[in-house]
Amino acid sequence: SMIVYMRSAYDDEFLEERVQWEAKSKAAGNVRMQLEGGFLLQASSRTETQVANSVRFDLKLSIFPPWLQDFMMKKFAALQLPMMSKQATKFAPSGKLAHLHEKEKE
Repeated sequence: SMIVYMRSAYDDEFLEERVQWEAKSKAAGNVRMQLEGGFLLQASSRTETQVANSVRFDLKLSIFPPWLQDFMMKKFAALQLPMMSKQATKFAPSGKLAHLHEKEKE
């Protein structure tokens, strides 16, 4: 199993980098959202993996009502699994990234 956890940086983290990120965001007219969530990837067989995903986010834009945010997340979820599946085929024995498994065996 593998768990991937994501969250927005806290106010006291990555201070030097944040100055640059915030300046770029502000210059581009972007609003930084709050994000927390992750993935659980669990092998159910040699060729199958179960995926669980949980994400909470706040766009920090009152123009997007909660129902629209829910709609966007449902669309994202519907697109995410096919995208992950497409990437996974690259690691199959005949896929173009299959050679990376050889490094694990060493």
